[in-house]
Amino acid sequence: MPHTKTTITKLIIFEPKLTGLEENKITLKEAETTDCYIYYQEPSDGYFNVDQFHHFPALLNSDGSPWTHGTLYLLSKLERSRTPSSKTLESIASDLSQFREYVLSNSSINYLISPKRKLQRPTYAYRAYLQELLQDGLISKNTASRRMSSVIGFYRWLEKQHDTYFEHPLWDDKEIYIQFHTIEGLSKIKQLKSTNLAVRVPVNKESFNEYILDGGKLRPLSKVEQENLIKALISTGTPEMTLGFLIALTTGARIQTVFTLRLKHINHLDTTGRGEIPILVGIGTGVDTKFQKRMTIFLPTWLLEKLKTYSQSERAIRRRSRSANNFSCDNDQYLFLTQSGSPYYIAYNDQAITAYRHPPRGNAVRQFIDAQLIPTLIKQGTYFVFSFHDLRATYGMNLLEEKLRQIEAGQTKLFDVLMLIRERLGHSKIQTTENYLNYRRIQSIALNTQSSFEKYLQSLIETTFHD
Repeated sequence: MPHTKTTITKLIIFEPKLTGLEENKITLKEAETTDCYIYYQEPSDGYFNVDQFHHFPALLNSDGSPWTHGTLYLLSKLERSRTPSSKTLESIASDLSQFREYVLSNSSINYLISPKRKLQRPTYAYRAYLQELLQDGLISKNTASRRMSSVIGFYRWLEKQHDTYFEHPLWDDKEIYIQFHTIEGLSKIKQLKSTNLAVRVPVNKESFNEYILDGGKLRPLSKVEQENLIKALISTGTPEMTLGFLIALTTGARIQTVFTLRLKHINHLDTTGRGEIPILVGIGTGVDTKFQKRMTIFLPTWLLEKLKTYSQSERAIRRRSRSANNFSCDNDQYLFLTQSGSPYYIAYNDQAITAYRHPPRGNAVRQFIDAQLIPTLIKQGTYFVFSFHDLRATYGMNLLEEKLRQIEAGQTKLFDVLMLIRERLGHSKIQTTENYLNYRRIQSIALNTQSSFEKYLQSLIETTFHD
């Protein structure tokens, strides 16, 4: 059985009440259901400081037992003041699993031994291996960098443990300085610690001309592509997808935000005389965002009215009746549900998340794109490659184009435009927002303005959704 990992649906952690006991070892127990538990052996008179974590990834040896160092490292992540999400831990666990498999397949390398020769040390050897995969086109630069970063984090933790010692350094630390701009536009310099293990490839600057770097390489859709996309969505007869895509296209919201919107966010809102409605999302709202950052998205009033109409339709009511989620308030239910009544993307704090071995994380949306939307585009003779996340960049470029016209008319200033786009897209760094301006300078074909295209979208779907 090869080295692998497993997912513990519900991890329960507690400390023994008694003191002076021999250190309890971690054990892995498979319950009769799909739930798994890693726990300290319970002393006779109880325990305290009980805590739990949903969908915890555990790393296993070839015999099915826990890989001690790997699993303890992941457990150490739960001790931080800001507990990482299960998705983040899963990513780190996958990276460490890849590293562990590489070490096991190379008898000359021991991950706990650091020989005098650099290339035989586990970190340098793994970096060379990732470099080869990258040059052969088997992994991307981001994947290689992330895997290396996960391994470095693991070894930084391992070096702090009393039972590990490395005779020769696993890397050379160095100080680097980066320049950034504050929200007020002031330039500052930050000192960071780096290593000499960076995975590098020659960069072809031309390859970045078609993309915007915003949480990944995003490609804004042209006006024609946007029009054809909406026509194809309507042709599929799937209102959940059409409305969900429209939300992303008119607000810049990510997939986890769009599909964790609740009924309460679109019901009982007074839209009289308002062009758009602000909706608070992020931690404490029931709507997920990246890193659960609190921000506001602005829904066009015409789209909000369509969402209300959909939420009251027989189709939506029928899907809610099939939901196994028992919310204390009906308005806490997800706005969009699958045919079986499951969410397209389950919120990170949803109590029902433990019922899923693999929680819904937008896979149904991606499957819809591959199985229905792209074939429809091909039938229309308008096929093009895109991802749901590209709608975010499309919104940003649409908004930028509209505001640049206002700059030309003397109605606003460039700095104010950048600050607005930064706020609407929830960027932590102004440099990310500036990527949109740089992209616009490179591209010779301008995208349409947000306001005019919204009017076009509204006319396209005016009679599409009925009760």
